[in-house]
Amino acid sequence: MKKTLITLGLIISSLIIAGCTTTPEIPTPTNVTIIIPADIETYKTAMTEYSQVGGEINPAETTEFITQEIASSSEDKIKASAIISAQIIKDDATIEYFEIKENTAYLLLNLHLDGYAGVSTHLAQIEPVITLTLLNWTGIDNVVFDYAP
Repeated sequence: MKKTLITLGLIISSLIIAGCTTTPEIPTPTNVTIIIPADIETYKTAMTEYSQVGGEINPAETTEFITQEIASSSEDKIKASAIISAQIIKDDATIEYFEIKENTAYLLLNLHLDGYAGVSTHLAQIEPVITLTLLNWTGIDNVVFDYAP
């Protein structure tokens, strides 16, 4: 009898606990707009040469860019668009700091903080893409790759 009561108590406790837990909601993906080079490899090559050798014309000013919609479940769509556009160029790019203040987006990537040989080339490729993507958002008029004042 004691064994039956203990078993019954465990079953009831399990049912109560199971009824009290909720399944976490999975955010529904929505699209964010990013602006990327139409020909990514040609752009990366041109920006590499420009950042290392220089030249009269910045390829970021003459490259054809396209708008692309990408699904994101992030709650911060603006930040998500910045990181997705960066990862199109360099897949291990992450945003370490992001703040919008007085219509200016301030951000720093792991590449800014973790300097390594060749980082300036990657930043030359990524920063124009992030800038174009963020300027596409209403309320952002400027992009600065630094901490907010």
